[in-house]
Amino acid sequence: MKAVALKTDNRIDPMGIDRKTPILRWKCEGGIYQGAYRVTVWDENAGNTQVYDSGWVETRESYCKYQGSTMSMHRYRWTVTLRDEKDRTEESDPAFFEMGLLSESDWKAHWICGMGTNVEERLPADYYKAHFSVAKKVVRARLYASALGCYFVKINGKRLPGVLSPGFTDYHKRVYYQTYDIAKYLLDENEWEIVVGDGWYKGKIGRHNSQAFYGNQTMTIGQIVLTYEDGSMEILGTGDSFDWCNDGPIRYNDMKDGQVYDARMIPTYSMKAQIAKPDVMLLAQVGPMITEHEAMVPKVESLGLGKVVLDFGQNFAGYIRFRLRANFGETVIFWMCETLDHGDYSNTTFAYEAQNLQKIEFIGSGVEEDYQPEFFYCGFRYAIVEGWRDLTADAVRGIAVYSDIDYSTLFIRTSNKYINQWIYNARWTMKSNFVSVPTDSAAGSRSARTGDAYIFLPAAGYLADTAAFYDKWMEDISDAQDGKGCINNYCPPDTDQTGKQAVNGLVGWADVAVAICYRMWLLYGDPCFAERYKDTLTEWKRFVLACGEDKTIYNLPKNHPLQRKVLSCLLPKTPYNQYIVESGMQWGEWSDPEGEDALGDDSVAMRPRQELNAAITAASMEQLGYLMDELEDDDEADESYEISHGARRAYRLHYLTDTHHHREDKRQAPLVRALSLGLAEEAAERAIIARDLNHMVEQGRYRVGTGLYTTPYLLKTLAEYGYDETAYQVLLNITSPGWLTQIEQGATTAWERFVGYDDDMHPLGRSMNHCASATGVLFAIEDIAGVQMMMPYTFYIAPIPGGGLEYCDLEYNSPYGMLKVHWEKTAEGYAYDFEIPSNTDAIIQLLDGQRYQVTAGTYHYSYDTTRKLY
Repeated sequence: MKAVALKTDNRIDPMGIDRKTPILRWKCEGGIYQGAYRVTVWDENAGNTQVYDSGWVETRESYCKYQGSTMSMHRYRWTVTLRDEKDRTEESDPAFFEMGLLSESDWKAHWICGMGTNVEERLPADYYKAHFSVAKKVVRARLYASALGCYFVKINGKRLPGVLSPGFTDYHKRVYYQTYDIAKYLLDENEWEIVVGDGWYKGKIGRHNSQAFYGNQTMTIGQIVLTYEDGSMEILGTGDSFDWCNDGPIRYNDMKDGQVYDARMIPTYSMKAQIAKPDVMLLAQVGPMITEHEAMVPKVESLGLGKVVLDFGQNFAGYIRFRLRANFGETVIFWMCETLDHGDYSNTTFAYEAQNLQKIEFIGSGVEEDYQPEFFYCGFRYAIVEGWRDLTADAVRGIAVYSDIDYSTLFIRTSNKYINQWIYNARWTMKSNFVSVPTDSAAGSRSARTGDAYIFLPAAGYLADTAAFYDKWMEDISDAQDGKGCINNYCPPDTDQTGKQAVNGLVGWADVAVAICYRMWLLYGDPCFAERYKDTLTEWKRFVLACGEDKTIYNLPKNHPLQRKVLSCLLPKTPYNQYIVESGMQWGEWSDPEGEDALGDDSVAMRPRQELNAAITAASMEQLGYLMDELEDDDEADESYEISHGARRAYRLHYLTDTHHHREDKRQAPLVRALSLGLAEEAAERAIIARDLNHMVEQGRYRVGTGLYTTPYLLKTLAEYGYDETAYQVLLNITSPGWLTQIEQGATTAWERFVGYDDDMHPLGRSMNHCASATGVLFAIEDIAGVQMMMPYTFYIAPIPGGGLEYCDLEYNSPYGMLKVHWEKTAEGYAYDFEIPSNTDAIIQLLDGQRYQVTAGTYHYSYDTTRKLY
C-alpha cells in the first residue's frame, strides 16, 4: 500500500504558509487497510536535516498533525510510509510545504499608497513601479505580496498568476498575502510593477452596494527575497522609493459595475509612493487563490444600429477578454447580463437586488490592444456590444473565474439527458459562486450569506474538493462572530448593520459553522476543522442557549408593534421551550414557491419560526456533540447533546400529534424537515408523515413546494421512505415550479427561484445563477447513484433506480480514493458494479433487501425486480 495525493492543509505543495502545525494528509492506493503510518519531514534549507519523525502510528487515519520545527521561508520535504494489513511497507513520493513570513519582523517592506488618495471619491487605479538588478545566480526567488484592494504584479512585463488577489476577507481583522515563485521571470535588470484597484475593499459590495465599506484608501505591500547560489540572501521591498501615478488606462474600476479603460493613457509614474501604516493583520494565504479557468467562444448575432449580441452558451462568473484595434478616442461598450429579454437587454436583466451595471467601456488608442478587466468580474452568459465594427467570434473569449478548486472529483451520468444537464448546471452554479467566498448569486449582491452556504454545503462537498476553500471561509466566519457568540449573516460583512443586530445569528444560517466542521469530519475523516475552530463553535452554542432563554415575545405590551404579529405564534409552555430560539429574525423557507417571502418582507421575518428553529437546532447541536466527542471534550459534548435533546423534545411536543401526523401539514417543508432531520422517531410516525408528504406532492401534481432549507431533501426524503417513483416524477416534471422547468427554458446554471420568466417569457429580474435550487442535486449523488458517507472511512451505497433510467455511472474521487458505481437495467432486473477504494469500508444496500458489508475491491451484484420490496 502506497500513500498518494499528499497534501498539506488540503493543498498540493503550498508555498508561503504560516500555520506552524499544518495537517499532512494522503490517500491510500493498493491493499485493503492501512495498518500504520510513519511521517518523516526534512528541512531543505538546513541541509536536508530531519526535523520530524512521527514514528509508527497504528491507525487507519490518513492524516498527521505536523509537530516539528518551522522557520520562516524554509522549505520542508515530507514522505509517509504505510504498513498495510499484511505488514508490507512502502514509502510515498515526496511532497513539500514552504513556510512564509512567520513574524512581523520578517517584513522589511512597507505598505505604500498614492499621494492624496485617502478620499471617498472613486479614483483611477494606482500604478507603482521600481527597478532592481540581479548580479549573482539566483537559486530561489520569492515575492510576498498583498493589498487593501485588489492587485496584480508584473515582473519584466510578465503578469504573475492569479486574479482578484488577495481575495475577500474582513480587512479590519485580516488580509492575506500571496507567495509567488518569480525565478523564471528574472533578468539581470528587472522592472517590478504593481497595479492596485478598489476590489472588495473600496468598491461596491453586498446587497446595498456599499462603497468604501472597509476603507477609502487602497494600499499595497510587496517583498522580494532572492536566495543566491553562494548562500547569501537579498531582500527588496515596497517603500517610498517606488514611483507612483494614477494616470494609467484603468480610469474607473468596480467589482460589480465594471471598468472604464482608456488605452490612450500611459502611466507616467511621475510621483513617489507614500508610506502607509494600516491597522491590519497580514497573514499567509489560506485556501485556494482565484484563477482563470474555461475560455468560451461566443456566437455573434447583429442587432443592427451598431449593436451585437455575444452568446457564450454558458452562464458563468468571469469576464471578457478581447483583442481590438479601435480608432483613437473611439469607444466600445460591453453590457454583460445573464439573460436577454426577447433577444435584447432590458432593465430587468440588470435590476436584480443590487442593480449592478456590469459594463466595460473601452476607449481605443489606434493600435491593437489585448484587454481584460483586472478588478471586475460578473455573472453573465450574454454581452451586448456597442461600437465595435466587424466584430468576429475569434477576437473575443469569455473567461471563467473562480477559486482554484479541483472540480474533477465527481463524474456522474445517467441515461436521461435532462438529469445530466441538471447536474452539469449545479456544478457551474458552484463554480460561479465559489469566488474567494461562497456567494449567493454571481450577478446580484455576491454576498457570502451563511444561509445559502448552509444548504448547499452537502452537495458542494461531493461536487469538488472543498476542504481548503472552507478552511479559508471558516476564518471569515470566526472573524464575523461577536463577543456574544453571534455570527454575522454575511461572512465577511458587507452591509452596515448598525442598530440591526437582531438580523444576525439566524438559526440555519450561523449553524453553517457547525455544519462545515461536521461535514469535513464526515468526508475527510478527521476532526481538525473542529479542533481549529472549536472556540467559534462553542461560542455559537452559548449564543443559541442565550437566545433560547429570551422569551421577550411573550411579554410584549399591547401597544408594541410586534405584539399583534407574534400573538398567533406563541407556544404553550413546556419544560423544553428554553431550547427553541424565538427571538431575533428568521427568513425561513424564503424560496418556497407557495410560502411567505420573508426575505423580501422584514415584518414577516420578525415572526418567530419555532418549528424550523427547533428542528435545525436539534440537528446542529447533535452534530456539534459528535465533534466534541471526537475532540474528547465531554463537558462541551454533554451540553451540546442536552440542547439537541431539548429542542427535539420541544419539536415533538409542539408539532407531532398523538396520531403520528404533523401539525403543520399544509406545506411540504415541515414534513420533509421532520423526516430528513430524524425528528419523527417512531416507525409509525415516519410512515404516516411520509405517506402524508407523498399525498401532498401527488395532489400538487408533482411540483416542488419546498423552500431554502428543505429543497435539498425533498427528493431524497420521498425516495428513501419508499416513494421513489414520486421522487422521480417530481424531478422529471417540466411544469413550474420544478428543476427541469429551468432546463426547458434554456438554463445552464441553477436559478434563485424555480420560476425565472413571466408568462410572456420576460425575465423576472432574479438571479439566474444561484445555489438555492441547485441543492436538490444531492438526490442524484446520494440516491440515484446511491453514494453517501455513513461515517469517516465508511460509505453507504444504496442506489435507487427509477424514473425510466436505463443506467447510472458515478466516479467519485473521494478524500480516500476513487469510488465507482455503475448500475443498469437488464431484462431480468438490475445489475450493479461497485469499486471501493483502499482503506475504506462500504455497506451496500440493494432495493430487493440484499445487504453487504465489504472492504476495498470490486463487486458485482444483480437482482430480479419482481423481488422489489415496495
